[in-house]
Amino acid sequence: YLMRVLGPVEFGRFAFGSAGAGLLGVLVDYGFNQVGTKQVACASEKGPFRASIFWSVQIAKLLLAVCFIPLLGGLAWLLGLYRDYGGILPAALAGAASAWMFPQWFLQGTQRYRTLAASLAAARVLSAIATVWLVDSREDAVIAVLLVASTGCVAGLLAVAIGNMHRELSPVWPGWMDCARQIRLGLPLFISTVAIS
Repeated sequence: YLMRVLGPVEFGRFAFGSAGAGLLGVLVDYGFNQVGTKQVACASEKGPFRASIFWSVQIAKLLLAVCFIPLLGGLAWLLGLYRDYGGILPAALAGAASAWMFPQWFLQGTQRYRTLAASLAAARVLSAIATVWLVDSREDAVIAVLLVASTGCVAGLLAVAIGNMHRELSPVWPGWMDCARQIRLGLPLFISTVAIS
């Protein structure tokens, strides 16, 4: 559908923006999909420990996004990508937001696989519907990237609503050492994931 509506040139820009969003997602996810899952699975269901793990990982992901986005923006500027992809690149930032907002690692650690699957499927269906409804000309490549890249944001909101997680995830401000520990634990997985990606 997008190839037909956008045409070859704009579809190429859309593909570039989607790839950029995917890269940002990989960088922000870091190694938390494995490390965070294990910690949550081993934590007691009662008590504030799960909430502490959740927020330390989320703050660590936010710190990584704050570090990686300017670095990638500077790299894009050095490579002269803003000339051809200037409008597309800001829309790709939704990939970082999606990686932060969709707590896949937490859902896996708490064995909420139905919530994980249902929220992701519903978000993708909504994204497809919105794409068909809103993308109808060659000027809409930015909207298409935004819709595809923000699927994780919608899935995250749906997961919190469906999984009734707001009760067990009362805000806990972790210490900087907790966030640094999460980053240190995820580093080996991050290196291997980035190398593969």
